[in-house]
Amino acid sequence: MQTQHSKFELLLQEQYQRYMSKIQRIFGPRDTRFDLGSISRAPENKPNAISNDGPYIFFPENQDYMGNCPINIYLSRTAWDNAYFDQAAWQVAHECVHLIDPVKSEDVTFLEEGLAVWFQNQPEHHLKPTKNYLAQNKHKLNENDEFERKYIEAERIVNSFMPQLARAVKKIRTERYTRISDIKPEQLQPYLRRDAGIQDIEKLCSLFHPNVGEKKVNNMDDIEYPEVQITMPDGKNVTGYEIPIEDSSEKFNEYTLGDGTKIRAKLVVTGARRAKEQWDKDGNPTYYIEHNTVIRVYDAHPSLKKK
Repeated sequence: MQTQHSKFELLLQEQYQRYMSKIQRIFGPRDTRFDLGSISRAPENKPNAISNDGPYIFFPENQDYMGNCPINIYLSRTAWDNAYFDQAAWQVAHECVHLIDPVKSEDVTFLEEGLAVWFQNQPEHHLKPTKNYLAQNKHKLNENDEFERKYIEAERIVNSFMPQLARAVKKIRTERYTRISDIKPEQLQPYLRRDAGIQDIEKLCSLFHPNVGEKKVNNMDDIEYPEVQITMPDGKNVTGYEIPIEDSSEKFNEYTLGDGTKIRAKLVVTGARRAKEQWDKDGNPTYYIEHNTVIRVYDAHPSLKKK
């Protein structure tokens, strides 16, 4: 039986598909290595989050990850708890831009944030309430909020270069396989009008969160993580917590097989869960992981290759 919020998420995922189709027409195809995992409520007191209340995307893997990587969209708790469909969809529109070329918060530029705000603020994305869901009618950033003023500034610069900027981003991404936040001023400038200010172009290509760093947490028990059920090897279920992966470093191991083929393989952790009130003999908490195995054949014997 579907709950109100499972139906709410389904409705938002349908909206996500519409937004993503439109974004790819404007800015070019998305990076297909990364897919949407879920749309849900922002966890409370999440370490290292730019905005504790959301919205933001949770990018669990390092940027060299070769396989399929699900990325979650966390919405503000106000929009989620009250099922404000218009506000939630407005936030999803913003995060969709980040999902075409996912990078971690510390690597996002003014260009990427500006394009995200520009896209979400298109009039057709200001949705009205549905029969079953309320509206908050908040489709404007707060100029009096120091944090939100940065987004307003990013949108201002982006707007000043539209529509040439959208065409430039699409061309650079598709022809040079460059992520939005990796685009350099010298790549943008030839596509923009001749009187385009170099300072604004350089600003677009600068980091949006230059001082993002580790937040110190003295007591990890003070952080609230989503509660989940963990299925044990014997089939029993225990209560635990979904713990986000903040960083990772997966390296390939190399193997030579009996037929002469050389392969590279690595295990990639895609999720981690901590069991509630379970510890090992040394007093460490017990964790259970979800993982994928990535295998690459890099040197097969010529006689084994398809003719």
